[in-house]
Amino acid sequence: MQNPDDGAGAGISCDLFSFYKGLGPCTTNFDGEVEAIKIAVQQLLYRTNLFSRAVILSDSKAAIQSIANMGDSPTKETYDIYQMIKQLKSLNKQIAFQWIPAHCGIHGNEVADSLAKKGTEIIATPMRNVPFHSAKRLIKIQSCHKHKAFLKRESLGKKWKDIVDKPEIIPQTPRKAAVATFRLMTGHDCLAQHLNRIGCRESPTCPLCTQQAVMNADHLQTCPELTDQDNIIAKYWDARRKMT
Repeated sequence: MQNPDDGAGAGISCDLFSFYKGLGPCTTNFDGEVEAIKIAVQQLLYRTNLFSRAVILSDSKAAIQSIANMGDSPTKETYDIYQMIKQLKSLNKQIAFQWIPAHCGIHGNEVADSLAKKGTEIIATPMRNVPFHSAKRLIKIQSCHKHKAFLKRESLGKKWKDIVDKPEIIPQTPRKAAVATFRLMTGHDCLAQHLNRIGCRESPTCPLCTQQAVMNADHLQTCPELTDQDNIIAKYWDARRKMT
């Protein structure tokens, strides 16, 4: 569980023990999941007289895979887990990991999530070293937030404001329609008004009809030479074809 201001928390729940812990600022959900597994293995190591086999359940595939593939890019946490599992195996204890889906009403998992949330609420959680992968992810998230805020400021009062407010408008349409939509919304549409503005055409008026109207996205809807087309996308490409 991750609180944007305070970092991640780790929660563990089973018949033998329950724990929660705050990881401090600049930590991610992934860090919390790995820390939860580390605490679980550590507590099993303290209670070897109470079990012969144990299954550690986690709703984080990434955390489980990072431990299973520790040789690829080990962190201090995954290395510590690996060493403790080796100790348990040397004591003839069987340890297995099992992924379970999150937020599906599995009681133990819901309790662990609740404990992890408590961990994020601990006041004055000490700072800890941030793993490289988490640092990269946090930098990426922060950069995206800053870029979105910049675009929101720059788009105020602009034709292309809707692209910032609803970025799904363009990616979910076919390429031809997406290109036309982007051009028409930004005003960089290669119609007469735009071409005149950038010095590539002498007049901003429509060369297709006799209305002497400025040729922009609005004019495409009323231009008598484009009445064969029934939507703005088709009208745009028909206009571009007739202009060349």
